[in-house]
Amino acid sequence: MRISDLFGRFAVRKDAPPGLRFLRLWPEQGPIYAIGDAHGCKMLLHRLVELILQDAAGFDGTPTLVLLGDMIDRGPDSAGVLDDMVRPGTLRLGQTNPVHAILGNHERMMLSFFADPHRNANWLERGGFETLMSYGLAMTAQEAVAIPKRRLSQILAAHVPHEHLDWMAALPHGFGFNIDGTEFRLVHAGYDPNLADAVQREDVVIWGRPPTAPTGAAPGNLRIVQGHTVVRKPDTDSTVIRIDTGAWQNGTLTALRLVSGCSPHGLSYDAGRHMT
Repeated sequence: MRISDLFGRFAVRKDAPPGLRFLRLWPEQGPIYAIGDAHGCKMLLHRLVELILQDAAGFDGTPTLVLLGDMIDRGPDSAGVLDDMVRPGTLRLGQTNPVHAILGNHERMMLSFFADPHRNANWLERGGFETLMSYGLAMTAQEAVAIPKRRLSQILAAHVPHEHLDWMAALPHGFGFNIDGTEFRLVHAGYDPNLADAVQREDVVIWGRPPTAPTGAAPGNLRIVQGHTVVRKPDTDSTVIRIDTGAWQNGTLTALRLVSGCSPHGLSYDAGRHMT
């Protein structure tokens, strides 16, 4: 498939209509590890996975990993991170340890760029330039809009594998599961507790827009795990646990372990030292 065939195929408005995809996980099969925004930091991701596997050896079952979106942009090797996700065996997990991911706003921006690069060239100013550089292509927003669309499609097709775009386009918006009577939602940027999964809004879930007016009583046993907003370290006692620790800025990538019988536990890898 040519990149030119993909134009117009991936565009979704920020205010996408109801019908977002939330999938279920099964924590009784083993511990679940949510991983914060990797932002093209492939080395950090590999090192954190090594820590996760060491940690998971202390629990029964098979660990499940979920990247909370924003796997691309800003950092040095977005193409390498997407290669890892398309071929998860490269994450040293083998074929028996599931690796999942959800859609973040940076994946949405990249898909929108490939759907209509002239209209969405501002992605290149928000981390997209570094992503294209990881594919061996240097292009500014000004240069992109100056290139005729047909020629631009040819340039992109010569550098970016279509399977990376297809994989991103198929990502769900979140995951849900129950541990010891508590409902968890893994999302990128936000979640409206007053709405069911299927009628969440994409501007809330992947962009972190404030929820609209409440439509019902929020369940008291709901906890949200999300990335998007950079924090120094996760507050594991909070109802909303944020685990984006700024991998591309300060070299720290963080995961949150969720398993029956234990409180949520954060573990991080940073480029200077690692801590659990």
